[in-house]
Amino acid sequence: MDTIGKIKLKNEGGFVAKLQCRYSTDGGNSWQHADGTGGITSPFEGTLDPSDHGVPDGSRISAYVFVVWGNDVQGREIFAYEKGNSRTAKYTIKGTTLDSSLSFNGIE
Repeated sequence: MDTIGKIKLKNEGGFVAKLQCRYSTDGGNSWQHADGTGGITSPFEGTLDPSDHGVPDGSRISAYVFVVWGNDVQGREIFAYEKGNSRTAKYTIKGTTLDSSLSFNGIE
């Protein structure tokens, strides 16, 4: 499992998205939702530092994108979260409000 400190989202869709995350402190048995960035419009990017939203160091995290007036999407990748880690998981969201897709683009 890769260790990261942040999540980045590039919006290439015709809608407003908010980058958030889900996290687990018990090894993935139960998940909680953490709030995130404000609205990100196309073609802009937003970066989420989970510690800014109450995610404990050492948690497992997964990207979650709230699509304003549409269908939300969640990343399939799970990472170990380490506060202050310089590695960032990169994602791109595309499509429309009701048919959006989230792509993992690697770690920078």
